[in-house]
Parts: sequence; structure tokens; C-alpha cells
Amino acid sequence: MKRIESSTKIQPLLFFEQFLKKESLSIFEKEFYEANINPSFKAYKELGYVEYIKDLYEDIGEVKPVKVVFLDVLENRLKVEFDLSVKYINLRREEIENIEKNSDIYLNQQIVKIDRLKKSLDSDYSNKSIIIEFLDKIRNYLSGLLGQKPFQNIRHIKITGRTYFDLKDDIKVKHLKKLYDATVSLSIIDEDIVPMEDFINVLISPKLPDSKYKIIFNKDNRLSVYYLNLIAVLFNDLRPSIISRSKSFIKKGGNILDANHMNKINSFLNQNDTSKYSYIKKEIEQILPK
Repeated sequence: MKRIESSTKIQPLLFFEQFLKKESLSIFEKEFYEANINPSFKAYKELGYVEYIKDLYEDIGEVKPVKVVFLDVLENRLKVEFDLSVKYINLRREEIENIEKNSDIYLNQQIVKIDRLKKSLDSDYSNKSIIIEFLDKIRNYLSGLLGQKPFQNIRHIKITGRTYFDLKDDIKVKHLKKLYDATVSLSIIDEDIVPMEDFINVLISPKLPDSKYKIIFNKDNRLSVYYLNLIAVLFNDLRPSIISRSKSFIKKGGNILDANHMNKINSFLNQNDTSKYSYIKKEIEQILPK
């Protein structure tokens, strides 16, 4: 099985985001029943457990086989990862508050991720309930840190008049919020570096975007430009020259994304197979207005 990475301070739900994919769950269960620890190993999948004799060479009379239940193994793994997620959520929350910023936004973003994970979980998975239980435990913990406060944006954002990138008339703030969530989910930007407010303010600025708002990419330049090409359908004028002039889009390395570089990348993308980026297209298309 491809190694599932444990969560980190920057991505406190990383384990769950990887593990809860249908293929990962299937492989985890398959490997449990096919472990074949030693010649005594027997799997009773229909009963939910395996048995094996711990030490085949131990001669102390009657030896009872060890019985290992799959649900116990799954629950223990989820407990370990739950503890790690809670630990990293707290560490990140403390860091945010130490620089005198509001951690509620960060906590609410994790709740949004939990809700997204619950919806994505395969409805046919036989052990879905135990996984939902742990996701709900994390969600309840987050709600407790928020004092049971409902999600609130840090301020009400409105689109007034023509925007710098000429946002299309049928695109509303709600679409841009969904775009932000998708962009974070794809790890194209880091939510701790680019808050939702900054992201939306860059895209709806009525004139040259305020220099304090930046969209800083977390991915390589080709992927970033591919992403910008996808979201260009939301605007009438999100093109390389305008993007460059705005000085609001920052490459992973820290430099401004300029028109010449974008044009070279677009030339490459037009001449080469971009199927490896299809997962981005699929995710972004889901939030586009129908």
C-alpha cells in the first residue's frame, strides 16, 4: 500500500484526506486479511478477524492463536491519527494567536474540510460509521474551541461596480468562496498564508488590487498558470498582461508572476499533454455556475 502520510501542523487533517479515499480504505482492509504473518495465519474475513500463533517454536503445551479483529485495528489507527490532528490544530491555533490574529477563521476552515470529507466518504463502505464517528469527534472539538459559534466571515464582502479583472455579471461572492475552498483543497494556495478575504479582495478589486492583498501560489509555475487559465472563465479580462500588471499573483519562489513567463508556460501547455492536471479541472468545474 502506498504510504499514507500522517497529519502535520500545516495540514492537520492530511491523514484523513488521504486515508478516506475509496482505494486507500480498500487496500488497508485487503492488506489486513492478506498479512500472512506466518504459516499459521488464517483469515476469517466474513467474521471480521484473523488468527495466528504468535510463536510457532514455543513448546509450552497448548498454544492458543492470537485473534485480531479488523475493527479494532481500524479504530486504533483512527485514534492515533485523531490525537495527532488535535495536537496539530492546537499548535497552529496557538501560533496564530501568538501573532495577535484571530484563529476562528482557521478553525472554521478545518470544520469545512471535515464536512467535505464526510460527504466524500463512499456510502457503500461497510465501516463508514466508525470513520464518521472520529470525524465528528474532531468537528466537535473544533466547535468547542470556537465556543459553539457558527461560521462567520471576518467581514461582509460585496462586489461593487466593475472589477479590475472584469468579473462576469453572473459570478457572485458565493462562487468565489467556493473557488477559494477548492483552491485550498487542491493545495494550490496555503490557507494560513492566503486568507479567504485576501483571495477574494484580489479578484474583486474595482481598480488595481491593493498591494497588501496577494495570492501566493503553493505549486510549481506550470500548475499555477494552468489553474489561472481554468478560472479565467469567471472573468472577462484575466489574461497574462493584466495579471502581470496587477502584481498580485506571486510564484512559489516569491517572485511576481509576469506576462512573459506566463506566455512561455502557456505555449508549453498548449503543445504538451496536460492530462496530469485533469484533477484540477474536475475540481474547479464543480464550482462554476451552471
